[in-house]
Amino acid sequence: MKLLGASSPSSASTAAERRVTILPPDMARLTAITLPVNIVPVAHRLVRCHRTNSKPLVFGPAPGDPPSFRFHSPAHQFGVCYLADTAFGAFAETFLRDVPVRGISMVELGARSFTEVAVQRPLRLVDLHGPGLAQLGTTAGLATVLPCDVTWLWSLALWQHADAVDGLQYRCRHDSDEMATALFDRAQRALKVEETTPALANHARLAAILQRHRVSLL
Repeated sequence: MKLLGASSPSSASTAAERRVTILPPDMARLTAITLPVNIVPVAHRLVRCHRTNSKPLVFGPAPGDPPSFRFHSPAHQFGVCYLADTAFGAFAETFLRDVPVRGISMVELGARSFTEVAVQRPLRLVDLHGPGLAQLGTTAGLATVLPCDVTWLWSLALWQHADAVDGLQYRCRHDSDEMATALFDRAQRALKVEETTPALANHARLAAILQRHRVSLL
């Protein structure tokens, strides 16, 4: 994806994130506790930003592909779908991976859509924010650290836990006011696709998103 005006991976922000140290999960500690969980109620809506030519809900990585995103499983033990509570969060998780981003091309935005999905049963998501972090024995850096090899181990450990949670909830890396969800494929039937809208079709929503993140449309 080409983000016009984006910094290189050697930017100060990325370099700082790479200096964050996150320890692998302490399996003895995790198995001895009840996981800190947030319940997402029935009828709550989540938002996914995705390529228009793909299915709205994709649980990756694809067969044969290595893990690439933050909470993928390290060896294809399960699939993960990334969503957010709002379109602002979905945009931030999709387009603001390298900062600063000053402008995004019409072509790139034109290839994306926003899909709202409705929760069909209560979702149990591990709290990777707030006091839940201390209970787990980790820090908020779990949602920001690069590279992601340690976060893959955390995702696997939480997926394997006896509590059989549906996924993880964490703050968006470049917009900490917004919440994101990494949903495990065991919960894919708990979501119902409600509405898909091309990113460029809703002018008011797009204007609000670009203004919030101080990003220009090029």
